[in-house]
Amino acid sequence: MRYARALSIAVLVSVMAVTPLSAFLSGGQFEVWLGGQYDNPMVRVSVVDHTGFVRSVVRGYGDRGGDVSNPLGNRSALSVGVWGGCGDYAVDLSLERRGDGFVINQQNHAFGCGFLILVGHGTVVMNLWSPIDAATVRLDSPFNRESEN
Repeated sequence: MRYARALSIAVLVSVMAVTPLSAFLSGGQFEVWLGGQYDNPMVRVSVVDHTGFVRSVVRGYGDRGGDVSNPLGNRSALSVGVWGGCGDYAVDLSLERRGDGFVINQQNHAFGCGFLILVGHGTVVMNLWSPIDAATVRLDSPFNRESEN
C-alpha cells in the first residue's frame, strides 16, 4: 500500500513538473478593438484560446499584417499582425495546438467594400502563461493561404 501511494505521488509530481499547468486548463475567450487610424474603421478582434496558454490579450503597436512574432524576443507573448479588407467589422482568431506546434486561424467578417483594398488592422498581443516560440506558430489567414491546386 505504501509503495502504491509513493508511486502515485511520484507520477503526479513528475507530470506537474514536466507539463505546464495551463495544459490542464481549458482555454478562454478574449476581445480587443483595433483600427481607428488612417481613416480605417474600428474592428473587433475576438481571440479564442483552445490551448489554455493565453493569459490576456491587448492591443499592440505596429501594423505587421500576417506576421506572428515574440515581441522584443519575449517568448511569454505572441504578437499577431491582423490584415483584412476595408469593409471588415470583426476578426476571429483561434489558437490551437497542431502537431509539434501551434496554429492561429483567422476569419474575417465584412459588410463588403467596393474597393479591393487589403489593410492592416493592427497588432494583437497574446500574453501567455507558458512560453511559446513564435517559430512554432503558423498563421492560417485567408490572406496568406497558399494555393491548393
